[in-house]
Amino acid sequence: MELMCLVHDWVMELRQLRSFVVVAEEMNVGRAATRLHLTQPSLSRQIAALERDLGVELFARVKKRFVMTAAGETFLAEAQDLLRRSDEAVRAAQRTQRGELGSLRLRFVQSATFEPLPQILGAFRQAYPDVVLDLESMTTLRQTEALRDGRIDVGLLRPTVPASAGSTGGKSGTVVRLAPGLVSRVVAEDQLEAVLPARHRLTRRKRLRLTDLAEEPFVFYSRPSGPAVHDTILGF
Repeated sequence: MELMCLVHDWVMELRQLRSFVVVAEEMNVGRAATRLHLTQPSLSRQIAALERDLGVELFARVKKRFVMTAAGETFLAEAQDLLRRSDEAVRAAQRTQRGELGSLRLRFVQSATFEPLPQILGAFRQAYPDVVLDLESMTTLRQTEALRDGRIDVGLLRPTVPASAGSTGGKSGTVVRLAPGLVSRVVAEDQLEAVLPARHRLTRRKRLRLTDLAEEPFVFYSRPSGPAVHDTILGF
């Protein structure tokens, strides 16, 4: 109940400030009441209540003229600044709700720095220029754990499970279920290529099968640095 009262009082104070600013701009209670869609007596009561709360006189009548006091002029500048900042706070909260402000914790496997990470970051920066990006490379396993723990927001990884297993949809935008509570979409696909020395015996062939490479030594990611790629290649 106390919190509700505080919120109510704060809303009423903002309304009083807006009313005061409009009266100060018009220097006429009747015109100000029209702008505010209030009756003149209601607006007069708001100003009187504000003066009572402040303990100062904001307006005075001098020779039948409606004038602002020195205290009123000082308070006007502060009230205008406070209303401006309150409006900015509302807009900032709304933009954050829409994802246009705030921060995004993005982790990615090292191989994604070639493609598609640059393209994704470029498009994101253009769409959300005011969002702060927190970027760091991280293995697929660590990303999965961090996502489940809520320590990061988005992961760009290589699942060890092929997209066709436990997934729905086509290649573009394919949904892949990595772990309970996590769902991912395929944003890019690339091909694995075997690079051989120029004089290797297999270079004379026009086409290679995976079985042709079964007994060949490989140089590729160690499992700690790239478990998804490592397991995929060994799985062949």
